[in-house]
Amino acid sequence: KLKEAAKQKHESLATESGPDREEQDWSLQQKLRRYVGHSMFEIFFASVIGLNALVLGVEVEMRCGATYDEIQVSESGDVLIRQALEFSSTVFTAVFTAELILRIGAFGL
Repeated sequence: KLKEAAKQKHESLATESGPDREEQDWSLQQKLRRYVGHSMFEIFFASVIGLNALVLGVEVEMRCGATYDEIQVSESGDVLIRQALEFSSTVFTAVFTAELILRIGAFGL
């Protein structure tokens, strides 16, 4: 029944508007829906969220778990760690932005 309903909707979209462009757009949206709705997609982004939480926890522990004197020493010696945390933050932001774009493309606003 679902395939039949999708086929009917596809045919109505193709007849209501421009022949090729609308058909291609609808096909792309259907492909995105299949991709975004796949369980591996969900598992991947759930894992990324968990990893992001872990990295944030490490960052908070490094900043808040230290005394004032330790922070002064740390700021001069842990440049590499701070750069890695900043880089990971940028990567997580990019990955979450890509997820949002894919979901909007699949399901709309």
